[in-house]
Amino acid sequence: MAYRTGPIQRLIDEGGTIVEREIKPSLPDLVYAKVTPEEFRNYASGWHAGLDRARVRFDACAAPARLGRAKTLYDEAMRQYVQAVDAFSAASRAPDVKGALSAATPVADHADATWDRADKLVVSELKRLGLPERPPRPAGVQPPCQG
Repeated sequence: MAYRTGPIQRLIDEGGTIVEREIKPSLPDLVYAKVTPEEFRNYASGWHAGLDRARVRFDACAAPARLGRAKTLYDEAMRQYVQAVDAFSAASRAPDVKGALSAATPVADHADATWDRADKLVVSELKRLGLPERPPRPAGVQPPCQG
């Protein structure tokens, strides 16, 4: 399924990498003063922009009819991740950073849950088609949107 190996994989590569490899590891760094609040906010600005770019690129690609709901959920999750970044950035200004981050965490948890719901729809469709859950990536450079 080209949609899974194209637009969805690019969203995982771009947005998922920001969430899993940049945002999540940086939260304890802020709590334990490995980064300053100002440095964290600078990173957060980049994360916000990167998540928005990934979402806009993803949204430009049409989804197969049976995956329209999954596309909507992925878009919603990306918007929620941006809200989480903004909440974490605001928390970096609080006198009790750890408490403020804890208060902001449900926003990120909600984004994770929305992403997981989208993933389940895609996996279900792949199974219906008799395809593997994580199809192999096509070799070479892929066009921005594959139908």
